[in-house]
Amino acid sequence: MNISKWRLYMNAIVCFLGILFALPNVLDDGLLKKMPSWLPTSKVPLGLDLQGGSHLLLEMDTSVVDKTFYETLITNIQRVLSDNNIGADADDVVGNESRVMIHAEEHIPLSVSAKLKEIAKDAGVTLNFEKNGTHNDIVIGLSDAARDRLHNEAMDRAMEIVRRRVDDQGTKEISLQRSGSNRIALQMPGIQDPDYVKELLGKTVQLTFHLVDENLPEIAEGARKPHALGSVYLPHKERGRYGNMMIAIKKRAVVSGLNLKNAGISTDRNGNPAVSFEFDKIGAEEFANVTSRNVGKRLAIVLDGQVISAPNINTPITGGSGEITGNFSIEEANELSVLLKSGALPAPLHTVEEKTVGPDLGADSIKAGIIATIISIVVIMLFMFYEYRLFGFAANIALIMNLVLLIAGLSIMQATLTLPGIAGIALTLGMAVDANVLINERIREEYRKGTKILACLEFGYTKAIGTIVDSNLTTIFGGLALYVFGSSSVKGFAVTLIMGILISMFTAISLTKCIKVLYFVNKKTSDIVIP
Repeated sequence: MNISKWRLYMNAIVCFLGILFALPNVLDDGLLKKMPSWLPTSKVPLGLDLQGGSHLLLEMDTSVVDKTFYETLITNIQRVLSDNNIGADADDVVGNESRVMIHAEEHIPLSVSAKLKEIAKDAGVTLNFEKNGTHNDIVIGLSDAARDRLHNEAMDRAMEIVRRRVDDQGTKEISLQRSGSNRIALQMPGIQDPDYVKELLGKTVQLTFHLVDENLPEIAEGARKPHALGSVYLPHKERGRYGNMMIAIKKRAVVSGLNLKNAGISTDRNGNPAVSFEFDKIGAEEFANVTSRNVGKRLAIVLDGQVISAPNINTPITGGSGEITGNFSIEEANELSVLLKSGALPAPLHTVEEKTVGPDLGADSIKAGIIATIISIVVIMLFMFYEYRLFGFAANIALIMNLVLLIAGLSIMQATLTLPGIAGIALTLGMAVDANVLINERIREEYRKGTKILACLEFGYTKAIGTIVDSNLTTIFGGLALYVFGSSSVKGFAVTLIMGILISMFTAISLTKCIKVLYFVNKKTSDIVIP
């Protein structure tokens, strides 16, 4: 038997590390806390069906996506017209409209129309000019393909924002995937009360910065609002001087919250909880320009239609960062920082389905899965020992190590284990003996031909490897297809299946050979019996 020492050492090290990383899964949490910090303590995270939790099916209001898209586009077009001294007004935007008309009061020069067409091209819409009496209408059209692309982009963004809001630290084992064209399936293991999550996801969190209209007075809530072109009254959150008051701000935002890079909890000069924020490069430049041009004026920080704070601009703010104060509690400051970091949802999400899985049901699932796995292991080990004796004993050791290494791998990867995943483990253990059967049968064939004993052992491995690799590769390809196209529970099955097959190839080809070499190294040829 040709085998090098480094291969023996490699197998020993892999098995030792496998036992070390799998061990936390059978130890009590209290004992794990007492272990040295350098030892692995990660357990295999359990899915919703095993530890209980909540399932939410969220639906996006795509009509809001259309409306927001049109309003942004119209604002950009009106800005170009205004810069060229052309007045314009737009029809009310309806989400499902495929045509939006802007009525221009003056003739549109070719240079301006070229800029407008460039804006339309960047937005992926068609733009035409029509004569309508004394008006020059600008007709915006959105094709079905462009609308589908717009909705897909909004869904992708919404999924990422939901992930950040629910799991801002990246430590929770949530499952998030699209369901249909405008729905998101969210599974949260371990969370029995999803009301807080629904409240968190129900907020659009649109942060904008506006200049305060100093020409309009602050008024009490419910009072008659003075009219001023380009300004709007919003409630002011700050208590005390501005308690139950409304403040007038310019409609046009001077800086958008879309350029926020980070946010976190801080304290203001009085030691009260506040929220610090930091802009990206573009936002920092815009913020610096606005504060430089408006020193002495007030800048309103608006969150979801409410003025959070309206401080004076004492000096230009060129560092790209700032602070939001407003008599926050620690919980409010923490929630606001999480929402700002995650960004604004492109449209509201409505809960259309809600399910809660209790921990008792999850415990029953684990118990049933463990019983099934133990039965499969016992039956396989009895068969292998009965059929192949010593060689079957080596295969059984490899089978046990196969399970240990699989659990260790799941612990290291922090791959969530679901009920289908347990089924994948049981199936993998059943398939793990295939390679051992092939090797042992090859050895038998050579022995019957009259080949020398040690040569039989060597030929059994070399001739079986090709068949083992080919048969397992086909199963791996099938597992990859399940992982790519399957749902979250199917993905769990695919992960355990693929990982189990790769580990079984190692244990069957390399580990069993090392075990046999260590047993036969001091044996006489006449003492070796081929079962």
